[in-house]
Amino acid sequence: MNRNKIEKFIGFVYKQCFKHYFIVLTLLLVVTILFARNISKLEVDPSFDRALSTNSQDMAFYKETIKEFGSDKNAIIFIRDTNIFTQEKLQLLQNLVWDLEEVRHIEKVQSVFSTTFIRNEKASLTTSPMFESLDNIKERLPGLLNKISKDPFINGRLINISQNMLSIIIQVDNQKVSLKEIHNIIEKRIDKDRQKFETIYQTGEPTVEHFSYEQMINSQKIYIPLIGFILFICFYFFIRSVHAFIVTVVVTSLSTLWTFSLMPLF
Repeated sequence: MNRNKIEKFIGFVYKQCFKHYFIVLTLLLVVTILFARNISKLEVDPSFDRALSTNSQDMAFYKETIKEFGSDKNAIIFIRDTNIFTQEKLQLLQNLVWDLEEVRHIEKVQSVFSTTFIRNEKASLTTSPMFESLDNIKERLPGLLNKISKDPFINGRLINISQNMLSIIIQVDNQKVSLKEIHNIIEKRIDKDRQKFETIYQTGEPTVEHFSYEQMINSQKIYIPLIGFILFICFYFFIRSVHAFIVTVVVTSLSTLWTFSLMPLF
């Protein structure tokens, strides 16, 4: 009995929809437009830690550790140039480090321009960045490079004298923004000096996340049209109905759009 009532009700709804199709299409369009406004709020974040449960004990311990000792997410900038140990090139890199230290989502920048090192100078211990000052650097450079070559904590980590290379290690905070956004901020600053060095590039976790995001977008550009083509072939050869294919695509597209539009609300 209940089944017959349900069938009659569904039949009645179908008849009313066909009878007043203009009103139905208008309502469908209005609802779709309202839902589509939330699409811009949807964020795609391929970070590994976003896939973890936020309420687990391990995540709580991880957050406490980050709060106490700082972020474990690092970006690294490598710079290589034949003339990297000239005052002009060192000044450019020093300005780069200073600019990065001003970025809101960067917690710490380790480099020969900003990281304090302990060394012996004039029979006394000195604690300051190796290239804190670039005054008279041409005269002081041979002595500085000689000291660096004997220091295993500096040579091969932040500087490689034989390879004419420097590295900048950036500790980032991705609690409020994604690593992809931080990658773009750093990359935008690097672009200002990209033509002034033989090689300068960014790597690290923000770059990996940026690459993952780009791969996700590019794969959609390939697979979505491919899926549509396969569906068309299946409907045409097995059901012999192009109309069924169009209806399926429209319904699937609308349901996907509505789902994505509702996701930012939860």
